[in-house]
Amino acid sequence: MHWEKEFEHAGYRCLVGMNTLDAHRCGYVDVPAGHPAHGMGFRSLDDALSVHGGVTYAEEVDGCWRVGFDCGHISDAPDMDWARKNPELFEGNLEWLQLTTDRHIEYSYVPVRVWTEEEVEGEVGKLAVQLKNMEARDGD
Repeated sequence: MHWEKEFEHAGYRCLVGMNTLDAHRCGYVDVPAGHPAHGMGFRSLDDALSVHGGVTYAEEVDGCWRVGFDCGHISDAPDMDWARKNPELFEGNLEWLQLTTDRHIEYSYVPVRVWTEEEVEGEVGKLAVQLKNMEARDGD
């Protein structure tokens, strides 16, 4: 994972990253111990939270519980422009990545889009607000 942006939103550390295996972006929010989401699996969190493609990640990282999603679903395309500008991060896999991307776009039965860093940042912000609301509900 190559981290593109780290920021704070709704009191939580938030991250936007580029998956260097397939050039899809991912978004994450770190919640502290004691938060109601801390320790919950991603399937349980997916039932409670609404984010692009659903919650696909929930694991402990540096004492926090990292909750995240990816932009690597059937309607998502890799950011090949970004990958070509950063070839050293893809360990010689750019040709394979371009071929699979071309095939994905050519044969997809749904429109595909590339999620920008800014769009993923916005989606991460929405996720952070939902996690803050979950914390507030737990405190009632």
